[in-house]
Amino acid sequence: MTGKPVPLALTTPSALRIIQEAAQESGRIFFTSHAIKRMRQRRITRTQVIECLRKGRISESSHRDIKGDWKCNMTWLHAGDNVTATVVIKRDERTGNCLLVITVFGG
Repeated sequence: MTGKPVPLALTTPSALRIIQEAAQESGRIFFTSHAIKRMRQRRITRTQVIECLRKGRISESSHRDIKGDWKCNMTWLHAGDNVTATVVIKRDERTGNCLLVITVFGG
């Protein structure tokens, strides 16, 4: 058999496990400038986002973005506020899985 291997789909339970595991170390969570801007506008703190990644549920299933990375939305009720973070799972050869927060919103 020749050709390129077909990548397997990342299931929702697998994505949740990877995200929650990576989020245990805050040094593996990175924020885009867009996410930081939205956090300020929407009065959402880093603590709220980190808790969302550590304890939340996937509210939009994992899917590949145009760059081939796995992306999903995580939602968590934190201190009475619904927090949703759009996160990309990045594979880093040195540190393992890292998380890139793309945007954040409430509601």
